[in-house]
Amino acid sequence: MKLLIITPTKFPAITGNAIDVERIIVGLKKYVSKIKVVTPNKINFEQIKKFNPDVIHAFHAYKSNIAVKLSEKLNKPLVLALTGTDYNHNIKDKYKKKKVMSTINKASVITVFSNKTKKLISTQIPKIKNKIHRVRRDKPILESKKWKFKSKYRISKSNFVFTLIAGIRLVKNNRFPIKALKKLHKKYPNIKFIIAGPILDNKYFLKIKKEIKNQKWIKYIGTIPRDKIKQVYENSDVIINCSHSEGLSNVVFEAMFLGKAILVSDIPGNKFLVRNNISCLSYKHDNPTDFYKKALKLYEDKKKLKKLEVNAKKKALKMINPKEAEEYYKIYKKVVNANVEHTK
Repeated sequence: MKLLIITPTKFPAITGNAIDVERIIVGLKKYVSKIKVVTPNKINFEQIKKFNPDVIHAFHAYKSNIAVKLSEKLNKPLVLALTGTDYNHNIKDKYKKKKVMSTINKASVITVFSNKTKKLISTQIPKIKNKIHRVRRDKPILESKKWKFKSKYRISKSNFVFTLIAGIRLVKNNRFPIKALKKLHKKYPNIKFIIAGPILDNKYFLKIKKEIKNQKWIKYIGTIPRDKIKQVYENSDVIINCSHSEGLSNVVFEAMFLGKAILVSDIPGNKFLVRNNISCLSYKHDNPTDFYKKALKLYEDKKKLKKLEVNAKKKALKMINPKEAEEYYKIYKKVVNANVEHTK
């Protein structure tokens, strides 16, 4: 079997879609003979035609909408992974909804990462309920290359580190923690705030850059390669997710897997992964006062911090699906066989 994957981003880019695709590819190698990964802006139809995939798996209904044309031109079945902003934001945009729905309607099977997401989308679009399949994630790939993270960013044993790992763009709400953490830093000067992630919106990044200027305790450290990211997690005390929307955040899941304390906005995607006061502390979305209270709690209550770390790891280990790749392969096989029967 030959598989074509279309994804908004791929390695070495460090985004949720790129991370998911890379993990799935690693697992699929024992099931699929050839895998070709392309981004929508680098589509070469002649090359893809020559590759002649048996099935197309597109990630993100809006950004990878080109998969619809490819599926039609090549007469190949389409599997669609709904990943977050496509069903949280794009489907509500009158200019983008048409593309989102055309990809959804063309797909033979739609995949999501959790039953709660499946239920949410089935409620939004009842007619596609029967073609939505939940495929839970396998364990994250977190290879560790040693590097001097702490010394490079002047982090000492006495520092308490809050870290936000996310692409710099409006939906990730990267600016939000700054004001509350400034207040916390005045109370406890040993606090540091690390911001990591690729710049995906230059205008938004300039606002962040201006806001953190001359704040030596706040560091924007750019994009951290996957083989170095584990040390960023391990040398942080609290991992923050303050997004306006999420599918199932890779960062939150990886933080859980590594047993880190997590402070998250109470949006649906985060609620699907962690529970307030059990495996995380969550704050009212976009509420700086509540964020400050929860951040303060994590700083001052070390017993609570430790309890959240232990519970987060336990929850992550229960969620891991070692058969993720096998389940995708079964889906591919099913839609390929159905397509063969249809074209007879």
